Amino acid sequence: MTMQSTAASLAVHSEWRRNRALGPIIGVGALTAPGAIWLGAPQAAVAAALYCAVAIIVAARVHAFHPFATFGAANSVTLFRAALLSLLAPLVLLEASGERHFALVFGLAVFILLLDALDGWLARRAGTASRFGARFDMEVDAGLIMLLASFAWLDGKAGAWVLMVGLMRYGFVAAGWLFPKLARALPESRRRKIICVIQIVALCALVLPVIAPPVSPLIAFVALALLTISFLIDVRWLLRQDRST
Repeated sequence: MTMQSTAASLAVHSEWRRNRALGPIIGVGALTAPGAIWLGAPQAAVAAALYCAVAIIVAARVHAFHPFATFGAANSVTLFRAALLSLLAPLVLLEASGERHFALVFGLAVFILLLDALDGWLARRAGTASRFGARFDMEVDAGLIMLLASFAWLDGKAGAWVLMVGLMRYGFVAAGWLFPKLARALPESRRRKIICVIQIVALCALVLPVIAPPVSPLIAFVALALLTISFLIDVRWLLRQDRST
């Protein structure tokens, strides 16, 4: 190893030690590790890999977009929600192999949804709301929706089109890379938040065995229709900004 690479390695190590997210990352990881171990070796490996990916992204982004001295309780709750998502993901994969875990998937999804109300409240109460926290919360919600939509498809509650409920957010982000107008910041919207909650509640309902076709595709279709309308409203607003300036 050259002196330059050694110095670079030490600099990265030092940066990680100073990173304000490091403590919460370790703490949340330790808190959820027993759940990952309980899932079994292959599933635990998937959960650990996903959580490590989240940890790396969080540690890399927190300095640029969270202008506070501490990571904060609100972001710690969101990080815990992300860790629970890493436990939920292998359960969804098990559905593809025929192993059913309806109760566990439903319980985890509802718990993650309930915690969604807590992190925002904590941020407002402590005065630590930031671009980082808002985006982190949004991406956790998007991940939950994607996993639940995948579960609905794998469980036969709706056709493959239900995946659009989860993919639409990522498609919108990709469109922003191709068309910079769509990557501009959107104003706060209660309509957007309400429809997000509706998506998650509807998809949680589809996890339950008692919700089956022909009712389940109808629920999924209504959720997709509302989400499509919401995105079209946002796209229209973004495209009209050039005309108003």
